[in-house]
Amino acid sequence: MKIKIGKKGLINQGDMKGWYIRVDDDCKNTGFFLIISNSSPDMLSGVGYDDWVENEASLKDFFEESSWTINWTED
Repeated sequence: MKIKIGKKGLINQGDMKGWYIRVDDDCKNTGFFLIISNSSPDMLSGVGYDDWVENEASLKDFFEESSWTINWTED
C-alpha cells in the first residue's frame, strides 16, 4: 500500500472504516510521523485521535496492523 504523506484519505476497509486519516511527517521537529484520524471529513469537528510512529517501517507496520484500505484525496 502506498501511504501518502500530508494527504487526507477515507478508510474503506479495516479498523475505523468510514473515518478519515492524514499522515504528517514531523520528523524535523519531533522525530516522528503523526497519524491523525477523525470521524468527520473536515478532520476538525468529529471525534479524533492521533498516533505517533518513529520511522517509515513503523508507519507501514501500523497500517498493516490496522488492515486499512484507504482512498486518498488529491488535496
